Amino acid sequence: MRRAFSVLTAAMLVGALIPAAASADNPIPPTATTGDVTARTQTTATLGGTLNASGAPATYVFEYGTSASYGLVTPVRDGGTTALDKTVTEPLLGLTQGTTYHYRIVVTNPAGVVSGLDKTFKTVTAPTAALVTTNAASGVGVTEATLQGTLNPRGQSTSYHFDFGLTGTYGSSTPVVTATGSTARNVSAIVTGLLPNTTYHFRLAANNASGPSLGKDRVLRTTSAPTGITLTATPTAAIWGASVSLHGVVSGSGVGGIGLAAERTDFPFTGTPLVLRTFTTNASGAYATSVGPFLITGRVRVVTRTATVASSPSVDIGVRPRVSLGVVGPRRTSVRLRGSVSPTFTAATASIQRRARSGRWTTVLRTKVHTGAGALTSTYSARIKRPSRTARYRVVVVPNDGGAHLRGTSKQQPRIKAKR
Repeated sequence: MRRAFSVLTAAMLVGALIPAAASADNPIPPTATTGDVTARTQTTATLGGTLNASGAPATYVFEYGTSASYGLVTPVRDGGTTALDKTVTEPLLGLTQGTTYHYRIVVTNPAGVVSGLDKTFKTVTAPTAALVTTNAASGVGVTEATLQGTLNPRGQSTSYHFDFGLTGTYGSSTPVVTATGSTARNVSAIVTGLLPNTTYHFRLAANNASGPSLGKDRVLRTTSAPTGITLTATPTAAIWGASVSLHGVVSGSGVGGIGLAAERTDFPFTGTPLVLRTFTTNASGAYATSVGPFLITGRVRVVTRTATVASSPSVDIGVRPRVSLGVVGPRRTSVRLRGSVSPTFTAATASIQRRARSGRWTTVLRTKVHTGAGALTSTYSARIKRPSRTARYRVVVVPNDGGAHLRGTSKQQPRIKAKR
């Protein structure tokens, strides 16, 4: 009796510890595991998952959408009744390319509803043409340049090259190069054999499975290679306030149409040269221009405005005062001569000269040149005896300013009649 009781008690304890088997009256909740996505395209994907019906009739669906709130659900599918893990899949259609989606599996049986963990996937982005940008050229020289650009293959095998030529229709290309990847990178190509001092058009061109891509047209100008400049100035002694003509030829490569500058350094020839004028050569490299006004003796040269600089020898342009001469109130035995001198001087002298029959000029009188306070010009005045025979006169002004100005001679040479 005692033994029978013990066996019964033990059996009851074991029964309490072992769960009751699933049955229609005692179902067990299912399990659900969200799996991976396969067969992704631009608009489709196949969702995967694993479920266990736990011995009771089960169904499953997949929830999906562009956020963790989902919003879309697949049709209800039969999950069976097995107590073993079962792998299931569900194809999705009509998705948006390049978009991130959330999804999970949801399994239901009589014991309840169980959801798998949230997962995400991204649909494939449609292939696009390469992105290209033509950048400024570098290393531009006399006959060569480095063409530059930026290229993004956008995930596709992409070939690229540079088109270049004298016009926007190009005509020449660099060798083709292949690139891959999804990030922008700098690309370049060196071109040689170009013409000096010439404008070229160029662009970056690329092509992949999605079609061609063309960068915008840009231009570069090759440099010239001047080696020297000749310079002739006319006159080399200018009247105060006048201009001087310059002409010469630039030698070297590509010197047709290049920029030049005429520079002057004023007496005493120190300090930074002053740019008088900029101009260009003709097609053969020759030039002609005029510069001025000259107010003080200056040193002139012509230089190229190019990467490779050439300059002419310097030419000194002396400046003569502008001198006038007039006859005032002639008397029987004397004549007064007077005039003005530009610019003003403080120590200048004026020599009254008479022309002999031989043509030689002889000084008959010297006088000082006077400058009044605030005056813009100097003046002189002198009375001479009337000649015994009719003669011509002139005035020579010596500035005495250390070389800033040359001697000046009056243009007027009045004829003074002999005394009666």
